[in-house]
Amino acid sequence: MSLVEWTTDIETGIDEIDRQHRRFTEMLNEFHDKLEECTSLDEERALTGKAVGELAQYAARHFEYEEKMLSDCHYQGLSLQQECHGFFRDKLDEIIGRHRAGERLLTLDIIHFMRRWWLDHITTSDRQYVAVVKDCAAGQPGNCGGGEGNR
Repeated sequence: MSLVEWTTDIETGIDEIDRQHRRFTEMLNEFHDKLEECTSLDEERALTGKAVGELAQYAARHFEYEEKMLSDCHYQGLSLQQECHGFFRDKLDEIIGRHRAGERLLTLDIIHFMRRWWLDHITTSDRQYVAVVKDCAAGQPGNCGGGEGNR
């Protein structure tokens, strides 16, 4: 069973962003499914290191894309979005560092943190920029950077 079921409730309506969000969600589900197949702590540790690293790299690429898109649209909430992304990156960097140092981490806690943060971020912070980005894409520069939730 999937950890996260992708539904239209999660979508922003911005095709490329939704594609990237969906791919991260698939990667998280794959990590969760593979974890259930682990037969030893060593196997779980190896999987965790590899999967968290890949998820962190993918999230970094997504954040870079999203932040450029928001900058191009003169989104006034960009700095807050960057702070949110920075928190997630820092947390994953901390997890990776602790893992490399040999600390025994609870893999399910890591997975649930990523799931919870990712879904909360999409359904709150990311939703706030949708109207601005759609206006910019439609060539309505008078609306770029404005709009509700664009603080």
